Amino acid sequence: NNYVEHNAYSNMEEENLNICAGYDNGDIKFFDLRTMRLEHEVNVNNGVCAVNYDRKDTKKNKLICSTLEGNIYIFNLDVYNEVSGYSYSKDKIISGTCWGTPFLPQNRDIFATLGGDGNVT
Repeated sequence: NNYVEHNAYSNMEEENLNICAGYDNGDIKFFDLRTMRLEHEVNVNNGVCAVNYDRKDTKKNKLICSTLEGNIYIFNLDVYNEVSGYSYSKDKIISGTCWGTPFLPQNRDIFATLGGDGNVT
């Protein structure tokens, strides 16, 4: 998620350079490229198939991850705790693999799930 915001107080631009990566062992890792460090990591117990930010041209807000077992994890990127990381919710969408969860570009509160059974919900 690459977003540049102009700070009126310091008259400087602040750039948000965050990357999220999902792994086949269930790890989801959040990296901050400004500080070059791992910001947070969580394990969701199933292989991660897709990771999607809600929009790339706005402040980070939501991130959604889908897994091999049909679960989705929606992370609220506005709520961060040093100990527990980002808050998230888990939903079981389908019984098979959920291959992707793209957001609707016009409304970042709407997303689709791409099921391994061919259904799009």
